[in-house]
Amino acid sequence: IAREHGSNLMFAKADATGGAGKALGRQLGVDAVPSFVLFRNGIRYGAVSTSKLPSEKLTKAIVDLEAGKDFDLSLQEDDDD
Repeated sequence: IAREHGSNLMFAKADATGGAGKALGRQLGVDAVPSFVLFRNGIRYGAVSTSKLPSEKLTKAIVDLEAGKDFDLSLQEDDDD
């Protein structure tokens, strides 16, 4: 995903297990695992849950983020692409 979108994006992985991981998930508003939480200028932009990559939902969220658009709340729905 990072290669597709160039150097404007940074990806980080967090363990969602254990007390610390679950606390982080709650703090970030993660309802399902795996999830991609997106930030713009250090502020939570939105989150997309998907178990399949590539993901049309995740791609749309990233494209919208890069374009400066508001997050599309329909992308938070739990169904996979």
